[in-house]
Amino acid sequence: GRRVLELGSGVGLTGLVVCRACRPSRYTFTDGHRSVLRMVEENVATNRWPSMPDVKVETLRWGQQLEEDFLGTDVVLGADLVFDPDLIEPLAATLADLLQHGGTAYIASTIRNADTYYTFQTALGTAMLQWTVALPPHNRVFVYDRSCKMEILRITRASSTTT
Repeated sequence: GRRVLELGSGVGLTGLVVCRACRPSRYTFTDGHRSVLRMVEENVATNRWPSMPDVKVETLRWGQQLEEDFLGTDVVLGADLVFDPDLIEPLAATLADLLQHGGTAYIASTIRNADTYYTFQTALGTAMLQWTVALPPHNRVFVYDRSCKMEILRITRASSTTT
């Protein structure tokens, strides 16, 4: 099983679904706000099942030094993280730190402001990360507002090339 870390876990729904459907060996819910983390802890406790993977609920403030525990992450997940221009560089730095030993991040964004989103993509490059747009599913199972563009970026460390 993979070790998964979620940035900005909200109420924890994504993590609970991933734990149930994908069975990672470890899932770490993170957020920068203690009140959000308390809610995640309550939701994990309420929805716990016998074969639930190792689950951690941790504070992670973007742009600050990471705890050793975070460095062995295989998959980083995040949704709706790119909205405040002041948080873009710390987010990119945190992604670079989390992916320094390999792994892949998947960041889903509703593009409400194209300039902010472009700034995020540029910051990823500056942080020595490369990204591609993951193809959306072909079926239209979920009903959602399609007036705002949505993308999922697949992010990895930039390949180092020697000349």
